[in-house]
Amino acid sequence: MRKTLLLSKKHQKWLGVFLLSLSVSWGVMHFNFSQLEGWSIKSAYGQNLRPEQAAEMVYERLPELPKENNYISDETGEVNPSHTLIGRFIRYHKDFKRRSPQHPLDWKVTLADYLGVNQSIRESNYPGSTLKSNPLTKDIEVIRQLSRRQRQQLVDLLVEIYNPQPQTTTNQGIPTETEGTSSPESTSGTPGLSWPGDAYPGLIGGDDWAIELSKVEFADFCRLFEQLATTMEAMAEELMEEERIACEAESELLWLEVEGFPQGYSLRIILNQGRRCEGNWPAEVVSELYQEMQKLNTF
Repeated sequence: MRKTLLLSKKHQKWLGVFLLSLSVSWGVMHFNFSQLEGWSIKSAYGQNLRPEQAAEMVYERLPELPKENNYISDETGEVNPSHTLIGRFIRYHKDFKRRSPQHPLDWKVTLADYLGVNQSIRESNYPGSTLKSNPLTKDIEVIRQLSRRQRQQLVDLLVEIYNPQPQTTTNQGIPTETEGTSSPESTSGTPGLSWPGDAYPGLIGGDDWAIELSKVEFADFCRLFEQLATTMEAMAEELMEEERIACEAESELLWLEVEGFPQGYSLRIILNQGRRCEGNWPAEVVSELYQEMQKLNTF
């Protein structure tokens, strides 16, 4: 059984359809999907880890990073040593921006905020309300003084902390088989796809092309598209009216690029592995495509 979400008839020739497979071979084999399964699954350990705990682990591994923990608590009137630079960095990333702590690209987007090349950070949207003085200005200065190697080490370590289980040989992203025949054993070292018979539950397309996507690929597509749309919106205040911009985002599985003006831009996709497919949407349909993508909360 396949569930289809259709866009407006005006843009059907460009956008095609999004297909979500809910089950196959009813009565013989049934697959259950959940938001807590697949590539984005979080271990209980990583999910419950407080920013201060994660920051402590970072400083144990990277003791040369500045702590910047000499700010006075508004409540106690004393210095709060647990209110560190990295703790605030993590809390801003997770709690204020709601970005995933499990993917390197998301952490690099947050670093871009601090470096002044992505979204502007405001004191009202930054950890520090419990301190007598907001540490934002100093934190930005310290992050910008880190070397490229230190920033990469920080990103790699945070991804490791929030992904404590090895991922290269897991079957995450593969629906759980609850009854019926056994499934073939995964042999790939990349994130697992759905089992044969339901390997590509997502379909994207345009006027003269279509690409089937695995659950993992479709989730990456939605995540990267969301990041690029947010970046283009943020750039609206920075560009002249006639200026065009191109931004790209990439995961292990696929690459996306938007190009044009903040109020209207084209979107291009390339699969990095296996099939090596490519497709694009013109600027006049990307806005509606984005709206339809946001409705797809099944994954």
